[in-house]
Amino acid sequence: MSSNGSASASYVRRDECVRIAGGNVDDAPGLLASIVGIGAHNSQSSLSTQSKFLMSEVEEIMILDSNMNTVAVHNKISHPRYSVKKSADQMREELLRKRNDLQRRHDGQSQALLKKHEEERSSVENHSNFTDEEMEYILMNVMEPMHQKQLRLMKERHQKEQAALMDLMFRSAFAADGGSQASSKSDEDKKMPGVSPTSSKSDEDRKMPHKKPDRKEPPENLSSRTSVSSELGTIEESSYATSSVDGTTVDDSSIGSSVSSNNNRSTPLSPVPESPNPDASQPIYRAIQEVKLNNPEFQFVDLDGQDMVPKKLWKNLFQAFETNQYVNQISLRDCGLTDEKIVPLLLSLVQNDSLLAINLSMNPEITDETGRLLIKVLNGRDERIYDIDLSETGISDQMKADIEGILMKRISVDVL
Repeated sequence: MSSNGSASASYVRRDECVRIAGGNVDDAPGLLASIVGIGAHNSQSSLSTQSKFLMSEVEEIMILDSNMNTVAVHNKISHPRYSVKKSADQMREELLRKRNDLQRRHDGQSQALLKKHEEERSSVENHSNFTDEEMEYILMNVMEPMHQKQLRLMKERHQKEQAALMDLMFRSAFAADGGSQASSKSDEDKKMPGVSPTSSKSDEDRKMPHKKPDRKEPPENLSSRTSVSSELGTIEESSYATSSVDGTTVDDSSIGSSVSSNNNRSTPLSPVPESPNPDASQPIYRAIQEVKLNNPEFQFVDLDGQDMVPKKLWKNLFQAFETNQYVNQISLRDCGLTDEKIVPLLLSLVQNDSLLAINLSMNPEITDETGRLLIKVLNGRDERIYDIDLSETGISDQMKADIEGILMKRISVDVL
């Protein structure tokens, strides 16, 4: 059997199969190949009758002689699709870890800066050389605007960092699905207004013009002094050096501005590069990414008012609910949804086991066609949903009553 020992196995990409070659295979009717695959893809075949084994995913191949002794082992043969899937899963875990680390770092930076501001205010309040009028002026007209600016600049930087990471997560997840979704964005996508990945409210705050406080003249005694900083000894450039809270380092030179000891002017913030893909910060992209990642902390999808979302993105989101195990509420109020757009969501309810409440109100183009399909789903596979808001839709009152009756029975059973 020495000649048989040279038999080898290899994966043939073109044919998507495992081919056994060498070792005078046809002359050794007792030689067997044991192929260990993923799941139930295990098999044994005689090399005399078959030298090619179609397998979707292969972990290991053992070539055995007639006495079942191992002649050769090949344990590094795997189907490319399996390798890609494994790499994609590892990438998702790594990106999710990076996102959590980024959030913790941002929280630490915010706490450190707020603590620093509190210490500076206390320093002014405890300074015996200032009158009440002078102290009020310093707190309200010098320190407060400076602190607000630092907080605003830090918040903007955090939002850009989060948007950049969300873009990376979005592109990585879609690339793992085949890359079709991430290949290009339509012009309609690009017209959608950018929204912060943290919340729509934070984006509104960022866009609102920051009103400058009315300039108040300093008290006469205070204005005659050479410098407020020299009196305090704390509100100066050195006080904004790198600080640390709970092991989180904060470099204030990059998140805010320091007060000069000569003229109370602030140094400009270093420019922060724009997100590679601002569209990825929109709520719909964040929702798709979080649902696909199956993040346990992401349980409420709120997309109220998102009426410019393309049909393909709604489909991507709704199909992701088929495998998600943690989202329990969806709010799609006034999103311009139609019977055609909503079908993937209803179909996903057949597989989903976590959704409890759905808000579809103020979508007038959702009609009885959706209502009939919804009733079939509720009477069939889905047994968990107990609240569906269909107010101000095109569904008839009678059908709304029928759906409400199904849901009320579930609530009654839960109460009992």
